Amino acid sequence: MMNRVIYLAVLVLVGLIIGTFISRYYDTIPTLRATPKLSQEERDATLRELQGYKDKSSQFVKLVKLVRPSVVSISTKKIFRGYIDDFFWGIIPREFESSQIGSGVIVDNKGYIITNNHVVQGVDEIKVTLDDGREFTGKVIGGDSLTDIAVVKIAADDLVTAILGDSDKIEVGEMVLAIGSPFGLGQTVTSGIISAKRNIPTVGRIAADYPDFIQTDAAINPGNSGGPLVSLNGEVIGINSIIITRSGGYQGIGFAIPINRAKYIMQQLIDKGKVSRPFLGVELSAINEALAEKYGFGSVNEFLKELQIDKIDGVFVVGVIPDSPATESKLREGDLILEYNNQKVNTPDELVRLINKSEVGKEVVLKTLRNGKIKTVKVTVGERK
Repeated sequence: MMNRVIYLAVLVLVGLIIGTFISRYYDTIPTLRATPKLSQEERDATLRELQGYKDKSSQFVKLVKLVRPSVVSISTKKIFRGYIDDFFWGIIPREFESSQIGSGVIVDNKGYIITNNHVVQGVDEIKVTLDDGREFTGKVIGGDSLTDIAVVKIAADDLVTAILGDSDKIEVGEMVLAIGSPFGLGQTVTSGIISAKRNIPTVGRIAADYPDFIQTDAAINPGNSGGPLVSLNGEVIGINSIIITRSGGYQGIGFAIPINRAKYIMQQLIDKGKVSRPFLGVELSAINEALAEKYGFGSVNEFLKELQIDKIDGVFVVGVIPDSPATESKLREGDLILEYNNQKVNTPDELVRLINKSEVGKEVVLKTLRNGKIKTVKVTVGERK
């Protein structure tokens, strides 16, 4: 009996200790307090301020109403043959179907639409849905895998065409909207800023030949490909194309093809059904430590002395491709290209950009430095094969 009493007393004591600990612990957690009430004067001031925010937001509403009618949803089907193992009939042939979704921008009242090449390449059927709900069968006029630009045409009337801007004039930090059909949900608008203008090393050849993609944090997801990136003045400045992601969805880093490049490619696809690419046949490099080391110099300064210049200037020719326009014009390894058609160049990207804007078959003038002497070199732009 005595043991039972002692046991119960110990249990009560332990309970008291635990209860005291819990009560002290929860006393340290702050309690939620009611939000202080605003005076009528404070309420009126807050409502006026919020109305100002709404007035600014209405500008976005007007912008979307302006642009959305020129944005389309694109769904594609590809049919391929395969085989199934039937229990009764054995191996029999069968057709399978795969589908894909994307977006596009109406750029001409004749029915021309810019989209991404990867959206429509190699498909058997294209359905284009307009913002007003009308559906049309699309036809691929041409596609370019290098720039990921394609042109689709529909036979439709009463089309609203987009206003195409000048992507050379955009600035990092500008607000933009991305419009498209993510995951096939239909017209969706997201907002962000221009985060950077940069190359994309992960896509290799595309970035090397066509630098300065537009990076944005406006949400771009599968299905947005081919849709427009729009500035706040209602102009399309880019065609959304690529995302960098580990999850397969939006992670804040998307890239758009500058509209100036897209317009150039689009016009060639419409006019000729293919893209004629300008070609000089030079391998280029910036002047840097790696280049100095390649040629056996201990520093950039030593290399500059060899080139007989005082500071880093121009683009260095690392090599000349045999039987190319550069070979015919007598350009050679070690030349320093200072100007291209009277435009100064300081980086390989600047020079590549100018070359890409050149017309095949036209003559361009290069200002070069060789052995400390300025030379003028004329080159007839070739076509890349």
